[in-house]
Amino acid sequence: MATQGMNDLDNHVHKYMEMLQLNIQRMSKLSMMCKAWCISLFSAVFIFYFKEGKADALQILFLPVGLFWFIDSLYLSIERDFVGHFAALTNKILSHDRDVEWNDLFDFMTTKGCRRYLKAFCIAFSSFSTLLFYGAITLTLTWVLWGDCIGNFLSKLGDK
Repeated sequence: MATQGMNDLDNHVHKYMEMLQLNIQRMSKLSMMCKAWCISLFSAVFIFYFKEGKADALQILFLPVGLFWFIDSLYLSIERDFVGHFAALTNKILSHDRDVEWNDLFDFMTTKGCRRYLKAFCIAFSSFSTLLFYGAITLTLTWVLWGDCIGNFLSKLGDK
């Protein structure tokens, strides 16, 4: 009877590990989609800017870029949380001194406080990948808008 309970637990642990892997893949895919949408929107507005010459369209881009940065960081922090839990559970399985119990399976979501979620989000927000990607887009936008502003100022000075 005890072996039936262990086999049952082993099956649940196996399914739980599969579920964690699927969640990690899903968060990774959503993060990639945020970057793809951001590049698509950025490219479309830039083409409109170079075609029409209206800098107002570029100023609007700061809002969606910031929103995509926020959402991407949220997905990245959740993905890292799942990866951490997966690694902890794997280490517990591989170390033979402690066995996996039923309460090990779903406890990671309830034991975190708000500060820990906020800290994980801030780490993801300022991580190398998000900072490099969204920072480069933001700096490019700022650079083009600044150049447009200086160009307009210099052309007005030349008209006088």
